[in-house]
Amino acid sequence: MKNCEQLLMESISIYQMIDSCYDTMLQCPLGNVKPEQLTGQSEKIAVYSARSRDIDDALKKLLPSTSQQTEKTTELLDKREKIIQELIAKNSVICQKAANVSSALKHEFSNLVKNRTAINQYGQSIPCQRRSMLNNSY
Repeated sequence: MKNCEQLLMESISIYQMIDSCYDTMLQCPLGNVKPEQLTGQSEKIAVYSARSRDIDDALKKLLPSTSQQTEKTTELLDKREKIIQELIAKNSVICQKAANVSSALKHEFSNLVKNRTAINQYGQSIPCQRRSMLNNSY
């Protein structure tokens, strides 16, 4: 069984991998990003998150039993907390960007529907005359 410090180092490592995925997502230009790029990063984040939950559960069991935390354990806990705070901030930025893209797409779709309706109304107001030019002139 791993001790508290080993679990903390593993936890920090996993959170750093999630951070790397977030950085990759944030570097993608919104207009030119391929869905596969984001899906791949999202899948990695899901795997890392599941693993971090398992480690965090194990840490919850070990930390209360440790009455005297060593200096190294305290440093690792502080480092882990700092990384988690950075992840929360980056996640917020990613969510805001996603909301902006969603809003822009809704707006474009709404405009397309309006334009389609307008074009369809023009087609209904003009009667279709399929007669030759000679018949129309008389």
